[in-house]
Amino acid sequence: MLSNTPALNVGDLFIYGTFLFVIFVASISLAHPRRIPFTFLTLALFFFVRAGFVSLTHIAPFPERAVTDFGITVKKYFFGNDLFFSGHTGAPFMNGADIWKDTRLRFAFLSWSIFFAFVVLLGHLHYSIDVISAYFITYTVLLSCGMAFLALPRTFLL
Repeated sequence: MLSNTPALNVGDLFIYGTFLFVIFVASISLAHPRRIPFTFLTLALFFFVRAGFVSLTHIAPFPERAVTDFGITVKKYFFGNDLFFSGHTGAPFMNGADIWKDTRLRFAFLSWSIFFAFVVLLGHLHYSIDVISAYFITYTVLLSCGMAFLALPRTFLL
């Protein structure tokens, strides 16, 4: 798929979309403070699992990538060679699956996940398998966190 599309300049969407996503998650968490521990647990496990995958899969970046001009610090944290699996696609999906009963928030998070999937693919920032596998791995992380929280009262999880 990537070899059939030119790399588009999606740097602004990639960076500013991430910042907006973090602000959105923080505001949702502050509006529902009982959910903060579970949200932190899922995000922490998500990042640890992703770090494990990144260290085990040494895939070079796609040869033709979007050019970015955001300075060395932003490039280091957002445009590294950490490809497998896509955190930008997985994190919104995990939040959407986590808050499934709220239809508006579920739609917002899943839309954000699909948006990021297109952004990283059109910018050649991830391979197709990185984006597709993010959904499966992220769902497994969410299920693992749910099992860890089974001892808590049911109202805490909803």
